[in-house]
Amino acid sequence: MQTGRIITVTVTVFLFFGLVAYKLYDIQIIKHEDMIYRAKRQQLRTEEITAERGRIYDRNNVLLAYTDIHTSFFADLSQIDNPVRKEKIAKRFSEKTGKPAEYYLSIMKKKSGVVCLETEAPAATVLQLKAIKEDGLFFKEEHERVYVYDRLASHVLGFVDRNNTGLAGVEKSFNEMLAGKPGTRTVLQSPKGGMITFIEELTRQPQSGESVSLTIDKKLQDIVEQELEKSFSNSNVTAGVSILMEPNTGEVLAFACKDDFDPNHYKDFPDSLYKNIGVTDIYAPGSTMKSISIAAAIDKNLCDENTRVFAENGLYKPYKDVKIRDEKPNGWISTREILQRSSNVGVSKIIEKMNPEDFYSYLRAFGFGNRTEITLPAETRGSLKKPTQWSGATRYALSYGYEIDASPLQMALAYCALVNGGILYEPQIVEKLTSFDGQRINESKPRAVRRVIEEATSAKMRGLLRDVVSNGTGRTANVDGITVGGKTGTSRRFTGSVHSKLFYSSSFIGFFPVEKPEYVLLVILGTKATGKFHGGEVAAPVFSGIASRIHAEKQLQKNESIEMKFAADTSASEEFVFSENFKKVQKSAEIKNLNPGVMPDISGYNLREAITLLNKLKLEIEIIGAGKVTKQSILPGTTIAPGMKCVITALDSNSPTKELY
Repeated sequence: MQTGRIITVTVTVFLFFGLVAYKLYDIQIIKHEDMIYRAKRQQLRTEEITAERGRIYDRNNVLLAYTDIHTSFFADLSQIDNPVRKEKIAKRFSEKTGKPAEYYLSIMKKKSGVVCLETEAPAATVLQLKAIKEDGLFFKEEHERVYVYDRLASHVLGFVDRNNTGLAGVEKSFNEMLAGKPGTRTVLQSPKGGMITFIEELTRQPQSGESVSLTIDKKLQDIVEQELEKSFSNSNVTAGVSILMEPNTGEVLAFACKDDFDPNHYKDFPDSLYKNIGVTDIYAPGSTMKSISIAAAIDKNLCDENTRVFAENGLYKPYKDVKIRDEKPNGWISTREILQRSSNVGVSKIIEKMNPEDFYSYLRAFGFGNRTEITLPAETRGSLKKPTQWSGATRYALSYGYEIDASPLQMALAYCALVNGGILYEPQIVEKLTSFDGQRINESKPRAVRRVIEEATSAKMRGLLRDVVSNGTGRTANVDGITVGGKTGTSRRFTGSVHSKLFYSSSFIGFFPVEKPEYVLLVILGTKATGKFHGGEVAAPVFSGIASRIHAEKQLQKNESIEMKFAADTSASEEFVFSENFKKVQKSAEIKNLNPGVMPDISGYNLREAITLLNKLKLEIEIIGAGKVTKQSILPGTTIAPGMKCVITALDSNSPTKELY
């Protein structure tokens, strides 16, 4: 009996220790890797570090959009329960920020929980605070996209969502380049999931996004938007779009749509305002198409400037059910007079001489029915029927801008080709891409798509369109001091599937100076039939206002250039280079206590700090280079006013002898 009990106990003990041995073997040998993995998961976690989004500039390096990074610092008191450690942390924060240590001790008087030691710390102290390495301390960054001039060029710039993803405009088209590449950091955490510290050697720093320089000129964009806005003082105007282009390159210098929105607060505006109607919407060009039709006929040697046709005294019936009318009756008129008087009958008689396939080929060559391939979202291709789909009336309707739908950008590009010597260019909205350190990555160059008309034809058209402004329907587009050419247009707008008699698209497309065009400017206004709605009445005066101010601005720039050259020749003391030696604490205080009427010394700031400060002063900013600021065009202590321009030059600390563009 006793022996049986001994055997039973022995076997039980043996089995118990055998089971323990097996479990230890299973844990330490068989499941070793899995257990290590689970332990690391409990102790470590990986967080994504958001990359700083690239900046957006105009063609002259004027800053239009940037990312403001707000950094806040926190303490997990469950990891900092020792009064000595709290005093140490409070003292170190006090040294960096200038606040008394008691301030931080009062925040950390609780026994547990997470407390915020610094909210949106000044840029000048962020790096110093990040250098404090203590278990339980951590920081968080919030990225805020800032559009410096609020509504300016909102349809071109677009906006980003809370995840820093571009949703419209250039922000969307170039999202991948602007966004950069996020980094990662490994966090050592407590058993309860609280943060203890970061493991620096496992941190992968983010790669900042590329910067985009637009072809847009901020000053010209201002002018176009302001003059377009003035047109709304006429209660008959309901919408508007204006595009300013360099006809010899296809560069878009200004692009404005009304109504617009503030991308800083895009959620405060209806979604319908987000789209850029200059590329997404279509309209019947109306009489502005007559210039294209006449150019095709001249290029095909079917007429010249003085060819005369009989305009049927205002009513032409080429087919039984087709009636073409003029607003005023005309008899025999020349090609020149057809454009001056905007005769539907006259242009129909001219285009009647052209084979339908040839006419269609010219319209396609001018870009109608195809996307322009501008790098903006949701571009329409418009509509242009093939000759096999034409009715008896189509050829005539096309000649004066009906049975064809185009985007405003397509019309602007067509007129560029019409007056630049006959070359259709692909439109450019982005001039170059630049890495965050200032190194140029890619630069856009003019892209000629095709020759549309001969150079001689283009020269004739410039003369004919000059006559429209001098003696025809475009008189109100005249500008003192420069020669202007162009064409008026008035067309009924689509409501459902028919052209409305209540709403019109009133337009003027022109160029200046006529002798050697530097600008092509399109103005289209949505109007109601209850008041003035002809293109010559409402759109041409807006064109004149914009062109007048552009001319004045150009003269001012010439005068400033002469003055600067004179100053440079007589004195070399106008250029001021500032030392990089400065006190961080003083700079931090300066940001907080700005005198709005006096220019501070920003030498030694990094670009983000300088941008933040100058934006608070409401100055226009132009940036040259990358790195720390070494020059500023407005001297410290100078009296300043909102809207003044400050050019800041920065040098990359890695290349101290090389000034970057």
